[in-house]
Amino acid sequence: MQQQSEVLTAFYRAYLDFAEGKPISYFTKSCGLCHNLFWFLQKSGKQDNYYYVLAEMEQQFMDAGLNKVYPFNNGADDYEGEKEGNNIPNNQKRLDWVRLHAQ
Repeated sequence: MQQQSEVLTAFYRAYLDFAEGKPISYFTKSCGLCHNLFWFLQKSGKQDNYYYVLAEMEQQFMDAGLNKVYPFNNGADDYEGEKEGNNIPNNQKRLDWVRLHAQ
């Protein structure tokens, strides 16, 4: 795995806490990693870095052979189903990814 930025590591760690049940008010269960990254950076006062950190995350997805838009789902319909059920943090592929990158 390539070296990732400190801010992306911090995001993955915070998101993992959220996915495992810690209440974090700026995260939402109805959005994936990319949108929650925005909320994390905004709360951290680093929203100006959003597109740089998002590009880093998307590059990680592509380097792993994943779709950069729906890396953990079988397209938009699958993602939307998770979104409607507020079930996005429970996607096992997403959780495995976050656990790996939160180290």
